[in-house]
Amino acid sequence: MKNAAVYARTAQACPAAIQQQFERCSLAAQHLGLEPDARNRFQDDGVGGRCLPVGRPGYRSLEDLLAAGMCDVVLVDNASRLSRSSTHLGALLETFRRRGIRVFEAETGSELSLLTYWGKTPALGACAIPPKDADSRRRSPHR
Repeated sequence: MKNAAVYARTAQACPAAIQQQFERCSLAAQHLGLEPDARNRFQDDGVGGRCLPVGRPGYRSLEDLLAAGMCDVVLVDNASRLSRSSTHLGALLETFRRRGIRVFEAETGSELSLLTYWGKTPALGACAIPPKDADSRRRSPHR
């Protein structure tokens, strides 16, 4: 891993909450063997989670860093810091994946991906069709 960045966001202006997110991400970074540069900390204080990420100054700065190839890991306190919209979050995770950028959630200590994201999102998880077992195929009424 080249370098890690940390992103924090709060819906209401609350510097203490931003600082807590940075602290939790720093602990997660240590656990992952990363040392994010203090210059790679980005925040949007007082910006709602349904706001498009590109409309947030802190996120835009993070995006510039990622586009320049200066970072290949992003740490967030939890997935909702990136977006509360499941559609936006899914698109962001797919964009990160295509660029080779890994996203870690400090809250769980796990890597976020479309697979883990779908598992956490009831609306998307409910759409999954479970595979049929061999017995249920034999009993199909359409035969």
